[in-house]
Amino acid sequence: MEITEKGLYTEIAAAPGMLVRLRAGGAAFSCGMMLPGMTAADYEEISADAVSAEAAATELRRRYSERVEALVAERYSVQAELALLRQRQAKAGEFAEYDAFVERCKAQARAELGIND
Repeated sequence: MEITEKGLYTEIAAAPGMLVRLRAGGAAFSCGMMLPGMTAADYEEISADAVSAEAAATELRRRYSERVEALVAERYSVQAELALLRQRQAKAGEFAEYDAFVERCKAQARAELGIND
């Protein structure tokens, strides 16, 4: 990681094949301006491959959530789900049925997306 004073701002640049991002999280970049008040210790250098793997994992989690939501919605509306959650003690049998259905939907989504946990 290379830090260069440019007069009005400080530039931070990653080594070849690497990217820089804030340790607190956020987008990774190859070269950019350091945020005011930040120091080199606030940034980390990571491989571009690691960023690609993280992005792929994030996309897979998004697709999984969307698929589970779609499968559950085939049987339960959002309003019906909320009603079951509110009344889960009074309607324990219905809630158990709903919960088992959601778990089956999750298993189906994992199978469709090739997720092995």
